[in-house]
Amino acid sequence: MQELTIEELGYNGEGVSHINGKVCFVKYVLPNEVVQAKIIKSNSKYCWALPEKIIKSSPYRIMPLCPYFGKCGGCDFQHIKYEKEIEIKKQILEKQLDKIGIKNLKINSIFANDYFYRNKIRLYPTDLGLGYHGIEGMVSIENCKLATQIIDKNIKQISEFVFENKNILGLIYVELRCFDDLICINFFVKKKVNFDFKSLAERLSNKCQIYLTVNGKSFCCYSNSLNGEKVNPCAFKQVNNKIAEKLYKKVITYAKNKSVANCYSGAGLLSKLLIDNGALNVYGLELGENEHQEAEELKRENNLKNLINMKGDCADLLPKISREIDLIIVDPPRGGCSQSVIQSILDSKAKNLIYISCNNVTFARDISYLKDFKIIEIELYDMFPRTANFEIFAYLERK
Repeated sequence: MQELTIEELGYNGEGVSHINGKVCFVKYVLPNEVVQAKIIKSNSKYCWALPEKIIKSSPYRIMPLCPYFGKCGGCDFQHIKYEKEIEIKKQILEKQLDKIGIKNLKINSIFANDYFYRNKIRLYPTDLGLGYHGIEGMVSIENCKLATQIIDKNIKQISEFVFENKNILGLIYVELRCFDDLICINFFVKKKVNFDFKSLAERLSNKCQIYLTVNGKSFCCYSNSLNGEKVNPCAFKQVNNKIAEKLYKKVITYAKNKSVANCYSGAGLLSKLLIDNGALNVYGLELGENEHQEAEELKRENNLKNLINMKGDCADLLPKISREIDLIIVDPPRGGCSQSVIQSILDSKAKNLIYISCNNVTFARDISYLKDFKIIEIELYDMFPRTANFEIFAYLERK
């Protein structure tokens, strides 16, 4: 056991302290707190610890809402007043920008509910049913205060069903998703099994659709939704509906009357919004075959004549449309843009760029490479309250 003084918070929301010159990262603490901590992992340069006792508490510390906080590993900030969490996230982003020489940039913060917002969670089989990969092992849960209330109130029943039938299902993990008042339960399994899922549906509080997914292919096994339409259980969707709506409204304001390259366009939802709200033309660039086909179906269903979906790597496709576009939008995965994509943006004729990111580290790295562009506006969208993650919107203009 070590007594540590927390100096600041790191980029992943962990407290930073030192032990004999070695950096120690401590979860679930706040700056200026003094804690007794247990070392759980160590190497030659760093160690990681969990607090066992708070000796000196921060005035911003509160009681967590969830009984699993600090065990399941899903949240980072339930012990902090929410307004302070937003302030901390802004400071994290400011530090990253400062590292690449961008200082004193005004950052607006956009936020909504701090609980019951996630429309999708992934749970894993445990000895007692379903749970998360916790910091020190699997943690079984009966509810999750980050999930929408529809998901939250059905976790226990689904977990009990898994416990009773785990030998039949051969479960890898289960994804629970919320579509309005419908809960979608997608069992990812090693092989397809014949099973009557009506008994599960009868336990639930909401309409449901139940799927099995084997090797990337999904099969609908049960549906009691009134309209009979099947959802796509694997389609990409932002996990926070309210914040996603605010984010997309911001994007739309910069795309009106412009020809747009929507990179990493997925199933085409943003492309459709852009067309519906005044973009002249939209090129949806997507590498994934399934996502591209879904975007094409969305185009046909909505007669989106000004949308051109192109399958392939953004780095290869952007040069082909470079002279046609005014605005490039990139919303890459957490790893950020590849060097080839960065170069294709620099080589393009587009005067404007929107960069959307869920990783402040790779965002700052990529912005440092985009030297021909200057940030005009930047906003922090708290897409993931009570965790150290957040979404970044940046509008840039070519210098």
